[in-house]
Amino acid sequence: MPLICSRKGVTEHSALLRYCLVLILAIALTARACAESSESDYLMFKRIFDEWTAAFNARDLAQSCALFSKSLTADYQGAPSKTYSSLRNGFKKVFRDKNRRYQYRFDLHHVYRSGDLAVARIIWYLSIYENGRLISSTEDRGLDVFKRSRHGKWEIVYYLAYEHDGNE
Repeated sequence: MPLICSRKGVTEHSALLRYCLVLILAIALTARACAESSESDYLMFKRIFDEWTAAFNARDLAQSCALFSKSLTADYQGAPSKTYSSLRNGFKKVFRDKNRRYQYRFDLHHVYRSGDLAVARIIWYLSIYENGRLISSTEDRGLDVFKRSRHGKWEIVYYLAYEHDGNE
């Protein structure tokens, strides 16, 4: 059966088609912008964690503490909650021990950001060496909650971590 269209029907059809194409283009551009933003957020937080890891592994107390907000609350499974002060004191103790070397590395899984808040899902791997010999290694899973300070710097305001045995 042949399709018979009036001029009015063709015009309405063309307008609907143009509207759909504009809508599809807008959705595609929005999805691309979100993907690019997501990728740039991931890379930015990866750089932040890279810098922290280098500072910690170098026993740099000031830079190791710089990532954390002064209002930090930290929870590690089975341990009392920590504050910025108790975390800093823990770093001091670890860095003073000349017989042991603590080495971190990480695997950043996801970053979720909205405005001045972000959450990073991460796995931390800690190796402890005594007199050059590996004596312990752990794998900790965690969520780090970041807030951008009024100066534009991202700081961890809360983190939750737990030891993982490596089995899924």
